[in-house]
Amino acid sequence: MPRFHLLIFLAAVTFGSASIAAGGDWHYGASMVCSDCHTQHNSANGQPMRTDNDPTPAPMLLRRGTTLELCLSCHDGSHPDAPDVVAPIGYVGESAAGAFPNSGGMPTPNAHHLDNPTPEVPPGGTVPMVLTCTTCHDPHGNDNYRNLRPDPTKTGLTPINITTVQTNRANGSNPAQVYVPGNVIYKSGVSKWCGQCHGAPTHHSIDKAVDYTIWAAVTLPRVPVLSPSDNAIPSADDQVICVSCHKAHGSDNNASLIYADGVSIDSTCQECHNQ
Repeated sequence: MPRFHLLIFLAAVTFGSASIAAGGDWHYGASMVCSDCHTQHNSANGQPMRTDNDPTPAPMLLRRGTTLELCLSCHDGSHPDAPDVVAPIGYVGESAAGAFPNSGGMPTPNAHHLDNPTPEVPPGGTVPMVLTCTTCHDPHGNDNYRNLRPDPTKTGLTPINITTVQTNRANGSNPAQVYVPGNVIYKSGVSKWCGQCHGAPTHHSIDKAVDYTIWAAVTLPRVPVLSPSDNAIPSADDQVICVSCHKAHGSDNNASLIYADGVSIDSTCQECHNQ
């Protein structure tokens, strides 16, 4: 095949096959457009193709200098079709993941540390890691909840899938509906997935039944729980999981803790424990 025709063929494969990209909650189907995140030649009519107008070519032909910068260029609340991961969240209630306490995602005692150049061992874990958005999420989509990578450590661990029931499925343009807390019922895999980096917790039981008599009487916004046997919350099969107490991205509270009443950790504890 002549070189010119080969280039045209490769461009067609790269940019024309977006509609059959991998599935998942986001970045799939019609919303999975390669050129949203990557540039082929890094210039158009002599102008930079990076969205920050920097003419310097970026790694992996990204349209921003780093993965974190690229993700936050849409996920900082500026793009209505992209889930907002920067506090404060503008959705009804809170998303289960919470939000990073600062837009740069840099070190803070209250969240995962993103793009910290010094590898860190996660609390409870053993593998030093440098985290960025794509450590946990597959930007090209997969069949897991929130496009979470089945093995975020990339060390060959047994893949973990998180299963949920969602009334409103993501369609690439409806984050405000998808991230309403009551939209997601966790069915399996949450704590095991977190444990791939953080190990098994030694300070609190997980995947254990909530005291249903207390849980059913809770009047504050309920923290997330696992409901493996039925889709009713509250109900007798509900279980405590990692995200019952911690926001996955971070919060304004120490250790990414959830304050059910917005003021004190006691309000979260008392959703399962008698005062």
